[in-house]
Amino acid sequence: MKPLPSALAVDLPNLTAKRRVVLFLDFDGTLTPIQPRPEDARLAPEVRETLKGLARVCPIAVVSGRDLPNLRRQVALPGIAYAGSHGFDIAMADGLEWHFPAAAPFAPTIAAAERALRERTGAIAGVQIERKRFSLSLHYRNAAVEQHGAVHAAVAEVVAQSKGLRDVPGKMVHELSPDLPWGKGHAVLWILARLKLEGDAALPVYLGDDRTDEDALAVLVNRGIGIAVGDIPQPTSARYGLRDPGEVYGFLLRLAHALGAA
Repeated sequence: MKPLPSALAVDLPNLTAKRRVVLFLDFDGTLTPIQPRPEDARLAPEVRETLKGLARVCPIAVVSGRDLPNLRRQVALPGIAYAGSHGFDIAMADGLEWHFPAAAPFAPTIAAAERALRERTGAIAGVQIERKRFSLSLHYRNAAVEQHGAVHAAVAEVVAQSKGLRDVPGKMVHELSPDLPWGKGHAVLWILARLKLEGDAALPVYLGDDRTDEDALAVLVNRGIGIAVGDIPQPTSARYGLRDPGEVYGFLLRLAHALGAA
């Protein structure tokens, strides 16, 4: 696939002069490097300070596959919105919390899928299962390559037996969630509506690094700026690219300067 133009070359002062920026950010692989274990991810102090400054001049939402309480603990910034479990669980900066209503009945199905996955992958070293309120992640980054086929087969078997669940493979992870018409893109649009920033006066900017971010990148094709982070082997709806979280930090610094928040 042809490389995307670098977001570091975007004329941010010109783009942001007449439209209000609304910043949406994935966490793992975007704000922080992906770690062997999800619990080891840490937001760098300089990134935190830059986000703190940006939050004073534009709305910010962190949109992640992580469970909402976990995401809020990891980022720990007041005055911003959080969307966990790929958008099924949202907490706004004004204190409002919202959960996709149709997802709640799937709790028993997700619990059963978790038990089945633990049974089928318990003997595979390096597999880590992460239960969330509205979804389930199976990480296999630390599993031996020759075991990856067994991991994929176990997930496929459990999904086939779990009525109403879907599997979205990511970077060394399988994300199991309710098979409902909702995802990160829907969450982005919901947050924009809640902020009353749906029109041409707003400039939504989304940064993400994985397949689950494509849903959000797609909804912004004609209304904002989508930025893909890292290696994006599949076709993407992103307009620009950044190589890694280090370049994401560089972009955030440039954005802070453009908005007078540096």
